[in-house]
Amino acid sequence: MVDTLKIESVPISRRDSFNARDTRTRNLKPFNSGDIKILLLENVSAKAVDILKKAGYQVEFHTKALDKAELIEKIKDVHAVGIRSKTKLTEEVLSHANKLLTIGCFCIGTNQVDLNYAASRG
Repeated sequence: MVDTLKIESVPISRRDSFNARDTRTRNLKPFNSGDIKILLLENVSAKAVDILKKAGYQVEFHTKALDKAELIEKIKDVHAVGIRSKTKLTEEVLSHANKLLTIGCFCIGTNQVDLNYAASRG
């Protein structure tokens, strides 16, 4: 005699399964674009600067890469940074980026960013 177990699946939407797992209430905090600081380096795009400024973001734009000391000082207060290939976002530099939410690499590849360290910071 063989014992059998009958398993029935009940379709659940992704939303329902998410809500079933997470019972915490999440309060989303909308942001004012004027509160967001963006640092764009290495002549990323003048058009991007115009678009971001018109949207109300605080944009600091540099045509060249910054030296490490200046980059460390600038990255302390920015929420987003856009770079090309000459800027190196090392663990040392990123450790000072207390408000950084995102990094944009406007080049081929991301080898100039310490991705493991960046990911560990969230």
